Amino acid sequence: MRSGDVGRLGERLAAEYLRKHGVRILARNYDVRGGELDLVGFSRGGLLFIEVKTRSGADWGTPAEAIDREKLRRVEHAAKAFVRAQMRDGRVPVPGLFGGYRMRRVRYERVDGVEVYLRADGSPSEINRIEDIGYEIRQHTRTD
Repeated sequence: MRSGDVGRLGERLAAEYLRKHGVRILARNYDVRGGELDLVGFSRGGLLFIEVKTRSGADWGTPAEAIDREKLRRVEHAAKAFVRAQMRDGRVPVPGLFGGYRMRRVRYERVDGVEVYLRADGSPSEINRIEDIGYEIRQHTRTD
Protein backbone atom coordinates (compact mmCIF):
# COMPACT_ATOMS: atom_id res chain seq x y z
CA MET A 1 0.00 0.00 0.00
CA ARG A 2 1.34 3.47 -0.89
CA SER A 3 1.84 6.14 1.73
CA GLY A 4 -1.10 8.27 0.54
CA ASP A 5 -3.39 5.22 0.54
CA VAL A 6 -2.30 4.34 4.07
CA GLY A 7 -3.04 7.90 5.23
CA ARG A 8 -6.50 8.01 3.62
CA LEU A 9 -7.38 4.60 5.07
CA GLY A 10 -6.22 5.75 8.49
CA GLU A 11 -8.35 8.89 8.30
CA ARG A 12 -11.42 6.86 7.32
CA LEU A 13 -10.84 4.39 10.17
CA ALA A 14 -10.23 7.25 12.63
CA ALA A 15 -13.49 8.95 11.57
CA GLU A 16 -15.43 5.70 12.10
CA TYR A 17 -13.78 5.19 15.50
CA LEU A 18 -14.57 8.76 16.59
CA ARG A 19 -18.20 8.50 15.41
CA LYS A 20 -18.62 5.34 17.50
CA HIS A 21 -17.34 7.34 20.48
CA GLY A 22 -19.82 10.20 20.10
CA VAL A 23 -17.88 12.65 17.92
CA ARG A 24 -19.79 14.31 15.07
CA ILE A 25 -17.49 14.82 12.09
CA LEU A 26 -17.82 18.36 10.71
CA ALA A 27 -15.10 18.30 8.05
CA ARG A 28 -12.49 16.03 6.48
CA ASN A 29 -9.24 17.23 4.93
CA TYR A 30 -9.97 20.90 5.57
CA ASP A 31 -7.17 22.56 3.60
CA VAL A 32 -6.00 26.17 3.81
CA ARG A 33 -2.79 27.82 2.69
CA GLY A 34 -0.22 26.91 5.32
CA GLY A 35 -2.07 24.04 6.98
CA GLU A 36 -4.55 21.20 6.85
CA LEU A 37 -6.93 19.52 9.27
CA ASP A 38 -7.40 15.79 8.80
CA LEU A 39 -10.71 15.81 10.68
CA VAL A 40 -12.78 18.38 12.50
CA GLY A 41 -15.24 17.08 15.05
CA PHE A 42 -17.68 18.21 17.69
CA SER A 43 -18.39 16.44 20.96
CA ARG A 44 -20.03 17.66 24.17
CA GLY A 45 -19.40 21.32 23.43
CA GLY A 46 -15.86 20.77 22.19
CA LEU A 47 -14.64 21.73 18.75
CA LEU A 48 -11.98 19.14 17.99
CA PHE A 49 -9.20 19.52 15.43
CA ILE A 50 -7.94 16.00 14.87
CA GLU A 51 -4.57 15.01 13.43
CA VAL A 52 -4.52 11.39 12.24
CA LYS A 53 -1.28 9.44 11.89
CA THR A 54 -1.23 5.91 10.53
CA ARG A 55 1.49 3.28 10.58
CA SER A 56 1.62 -0.10 8.93
CA GLY A 57 4.84 -1.07 10.68
CA ALA A 58 7.16 -0.05 13.48
CA ASP A 59 9.97 1.23 11.24
CA TRP A 60 9.14 4.91 11.68
CA GLY A 61 8.22 5.08 15.38
CA THR A 62 4.79 5.65 16.83
CA PRO A 63 2.27 7.74 14.92
CA ALA A 64 2.10 10.33 17.70
CA GLU A 65 5.85 10.91 17.43
CA ALA A 66 5.23 12.31 13.94
CA ILE A 67 3.16 15.16 15.39
CA ASP A 68 5.90 17.62 16.23
CA ARG A 69 5.85 21.33 17.02
CA GLU A 70 5.93 22.33 13.33
CA LYS A 71 3.03 20.01 12.48
CA LEU A 72 1.09 21.37 15.44
CA ARG A 73 1.75 24.95 14.26
CA ARG A 74 0.24 24.12 10.84
CA VAL A 75 -2.76 22.40 12.45
CA GLU A 76 -3.38 25.41 14.70
CA HIS A 77 -3.12 27.76 11.69
CA ALA A 78 -5.77 25.73 9.83
CA ALA A 79 -7.91 25.54 12.99
CA LYS A 80 -7.98 29.34 13.22
CA ALA A 81 -9.05 29.53 9.56
CA PHE A 82 -11.82 26.97 10.20
CA VAL A 83 -13.11 28.96 13.18
CA ARG A 84 -13.12 32.21 11.16
CA ALA A 85 -15.02 30.53 8.32
CA GLN A 86 -17.51 28.42 10.29
CA MET A 87 -18.12 29.89 13.73
CA ARG A 88 -20.91 32.44 14.20
CA ASP A 89 -21.64 33.94 17.61
CA GLY A 90 -19.69 31.14 19.30
CA ARG A 91 -21.59 28.40 17.45
CA VAL A 92 -20.75 25.97 14.65
CA PRO A 93 -23.05 23.98 12.36
CA VAL A 94 -23.19 20.35 13.51
CA PRO A 95 -24.86 17.64 11.42
CA GLY A 96 -27.96 16.14 12.98
CA LEU A 97 -28.54 12.42 13.35
CA PHE A 98 -31.29 12.46 10.74
CA GLY A 99 -29.93 15.07 8.34
CA GLY A 100 -29.74 18.83 8.40
CA TYR A 101 -27.57 20.96 10.64
CA ARG A 102 -28.00 22.56 14.02
CA MET A 103 -25.94 25.44 15.39
CA ARG A 104 -24.22 24.26 18.57
CA ARG A 105 -22.34 26.39 21.10
CA VAL A 106 -18.60 25.79 21.34
CA ARG A 107 -17.39 25.72 24.93
CA TYR A 108 -13.77 24.82 24.15
CA GLU A 109 -11.40 24.02 21.29
CA ARG A 110 -8.75 21.33 21.34
CA VAL A 111 -6.24 19.55 19.10
CA ASP A 112 -6.49 15.77 19.44
CA GLY A 113 -4.42 13.06 17.82
CA VAL A 114 -5.51 9.66 16.61
CA GLU A 115 -2.98 6.87 16.07
CA VAL A 116 -4.01 4.12 13.68
CA TYR A 117 -1.95 0.92 13.49
CA LEU A 118 -2.63 -1.31 10.50
CA ARG A 119 -2.08 -5.02 9.94
CA ALA A 120 -0.57 -6.22 6.65
CA ASP A 121 -4.06 -6.78 5.21
CA GLY A 122 -5.05 -3.13 5.90
CA SER A 123 -7.32 -3.84 8.85
CA PRO A 124 -6.77 -1.86 12.04
CA SER A 125 -4.90 -3.63 14.81
CA GLU A 126 -5.18 -0.70 17.21
CA ILE A 127 -6.60 2.83 17.29
CA ASN A 128 -5.62 5.26 20.05
CA ARG A 129 -7.09 8.68 20.71
CA ILE A 130 -4.86 11.25 22.39
CA GLU A 131 -6.90 14.13 23.76
CA ASP A 132 -5.29 17.57 23.73
CA ILE A 133 -2.14 16.41 21.99
CA GLY A 134 -1.26 20.06 21.41
CA TYR A 135 -0.87 20.52 25.15
CA GLU A 136 1.23 17.36 25.37
CA ILE A 137 3.56 18.55 22.61
CA ARG A 138 3.95 22.01 24.11
CA GLN A 139 4.74 20.47 27.52
CA HIS A 140 7.36 18.05 26.15
CA THR A 141 9.10 20.60 23.95
CA ARG A 142 9.36 23.46 26.43
CA THR A 143 12.79 25.01 26.78
CA ASP A 144 13.06 26.32 30.34
